[in-house]
Amino acid sequence: SIHRLEKVTKLLAQKDSAEDNADGCIFLRGEWYHEKVAKGDIIHLCSLTGNFMTSVGALPVLLHSAPSQSCEGDDLALIVHPDMLITPTLISEAVSCSRRAVLKSRLGSTGLTSKAALFGTMRHGLFERCMTSHDFSIKAATKFTRSVVREFSEAL
Repeated sequence: SIHRLEKVTKLLAQKDSAEDNADGCIFLRGEWYHEKVAKGDIIHLCSLTGNFMTSVGALPVLLHSAPSQSCEGDDLALIVHPDMLITPTLISEAVSCSRRAVLKSRLGSTGLTSKAALFGTMRHGLFERCMTSHDFSIKAATKFTRSVVREFSEAL
């Protein structure tokens, strides 16, 4: 027999929603099963082309990464924590280096000059050293900063 994992996410409409007391479920199968959705999370169900209903009236909805042959393919996406805006540029940069996205969001970007590129490389080196040592304390960062500055002193 085939074991099929399925996660059922029960949705409750917001108190101030026009669709008060309109509850429903989203069934998550395939790769969607591994989506980290917990009680209290804010989610949006989106149709990338706009061809599918995503309002509470469309529930229940089945999201499956490998739908059956008889099922019409959909373009639905579940967005968890939509209040955390992530730009497409940030996503594309994270593909080549997952630390780069964290660095940019926390430290910002200073532009595209060679000076900025050097500082970005130095930040990346500091972040990598902290990650490798599993120590993000100020003491460790100060120690690593000195070695990073020494390493890039010629470029400064």
